[in-house]
Amino acid sequence: MDNNAVTIRFATFLSPILYGTYEHIARYIGEKVDCPTTLRVGQSFEEFAEGQIDVAFICGLPYVRMASQYNCPVELLAAPVLIGKRYRHRPIYFSDVIVRNESLYTCFDDLRGCVWAYNERASHSGCNLVCYSLLERGKSSDYFGER
Repeated sequence: MDNNAVTIRFATFLSPILYGTYEHIARYIGEKVDCPTTLRVGQSFEEFAEGQIDVAFICGLPYVRMASQYNCPVELLAAPVLIGKRYRHRPIYFSDVIVRNESLYTCFDDLRGCVWAYNERASHSGCNLVCYSLLERGKSSDYFGER
């Protein structure tokens, strides 16, 4: 790599479990364009506007919100298309509700009053799709219990 090349600064705003995947992608891109890269966990989407990061892995909803702003500091480069029949070769979101294997819960309606954990309110697949599903079913926002 060119020692005088500008470093491409990557950040991830997604699940830490996939950090290794994003690290691999950042390294691969650096090799292909002959530039050093760094990857860190992003703290705020303001880092785009402040020029602290060049490329980021983010959820679709925050991207749509940023893209609708005047002088949007981001440009979409790619969206993942996951392998599997349910994805139909499209960059589509799913939100899976998971219970323990030994649980007596067999359907969504069994979960009324239960505690629901999600990654963050700004996550489309992690939070908003479940809330939307509740609305479609005629359920209110207090469907789940609080802890």
